[in-house]
Amino acid sequence: STFRSVRLLFANQKMTLRHTIQLLAITLAIFLFSACADGGDESSVDNRRNQRHNAPEVEMLWADGLKALNKADFNNAVACGRRLLEISASRSGEVSGKAAIYGNIILGQGYLFSDSVDKSYPHLHEAELLCLKASNDSALASAYNGLGLYASNIEKDFPEALRYFFL
Repeated sequence: STFRSVRLLFANQKMTLRHTIQLLAITLAIFLFSACADGGDESSVDNRRNQRHNAPEVEMLWADGLKALNKADFNNAVACGRRLLEISASRSGEVSGKAAIYGNIILGQGYLFSDSVDKSYPHLHEAELLCLKASNDSALASAYNGLGLYASNIEKDFPEALRYFFL
């Protein structure tokens, strides 16, 4: 059933590359943000704002980068990804590792959705390697999503894309 849905998605020749990428990005963003969603009343908005204010810079940049990707604001997403890599280079330990993973994922997907596709794959591949090394399965799913999009939309290698999507 899932395979049939994916096959139908690729079979639709009227769907442009950009539409396919945006559809999958929105799906990923909904999946990633659904765990964080709570009510929309004023007090919950204030609570989220306070939590964000108190969250570490890496987590805030990760959330801002994902939000930018979801809104198709690829320049802002790339800026968040670059800042995360700067943090990774200037710190050590877990903070550096998370910043490197998140920065590479956001840069890879941001470049994939913009006109800098040639810069996308190295960041997505680096994110995959870092996630495997750190055993970060949640971030690895995002890296594989980006690699699957790259394989299907840039390389037109649909079997490879399906491999990434179903890992």
